[in-house]
Amino acid sequence: MFDVTQTVGEQALLLVELFGLPVLFIIFALKGALVGKLFPTSIVLPGYILSVGANYHTAATVLFLVTGAYLFGQYLLYAGTGRYGYTVFSVFPGVDVDSDSESVERLSQWFDRYGGVAVFVTSVIPWTRGLIAVPARLSDYPFRRYAFHTTTATLVSHSLYIFLPLIGLSLLF
Repeated sequence: MFDVTQTVGEQALLLVELFGLPVLFIIFALKGALVGKLFPTSIVLPGYILSVGANYHTAATVLFLVTGAYLFGQYLLYAGTGRYGYTVFSVFPGVDVDSDSESVERLSQWFDRYGGVAVFVTSVIPWTRGLIAVPARLSDYPFRRYAFHTTTATLVSHSLYIFLPLIGLSLLF
């Protein structure tokens, strides 16, 4: 697997090529469930695309893999919130959500006012991605509508992080 003459960088790239997709799946499933917020999408996705020298076919594969993983985590969060309410967060280490906080109340009010638009917008904007699942589920928002808005927004968001670096590289070389 590793050759003594390989540099640390070459060995790291080999590891990314060997284990990158399964690791991406795990990271994005955790991100979808709001556990993996420590892994910034804006660095992880472009970094992977650039490090493996992806073509458009590989980029599309990565897009569907990470989007599917993220949505898996989001749908688990949506379902868990329906069953446990805000206490669903107590299961996750390092995730502390105070249901009485001003920001949670503001998010709930925004959802009540804008519905699907709120789901779409917060699913695209970094740092708010996924948080809308809680008020959406607690308000009995239909799962199909939630899934449509979340899926569409996640595809848009991940596409930007994957294809912009790829297009930028193609313009440079």
